[in-house]
Amino acid sequence: KIEDQELAAKLDAYSLEAVVDSKLSRFLDQIGTFYPENLHQLIIKKVEKPLLAQILRRTGSNQVHAARILGINRNTLRKKMKMYGL
Repeated sequence: KIEDQELAAKLDAYSLEAVVDSKLSRFLDQIGTFYPENLHQLIIKKVEKPLLAQILRRTGSNQVHAARILGINRNTLRKKMKMYGL
């Protein structure tokens, strides 16, 4: 979570897609020409954990409701919660 309110306000001017694109570009620039074979999985984990945490927080940890919002099975949600330590 971004604690800097000024930065958060600046980010609000951009779409989620634009922010993700920019962060991905900077990340890929930092790793140079070495691309790990599991890059997709690595990136998905970085995005999925905060998404699940936000939805769980906003549903009062109601797993049925959270799974429905996310469009996944409740058992899948539980598996992911365990994997991410949520």
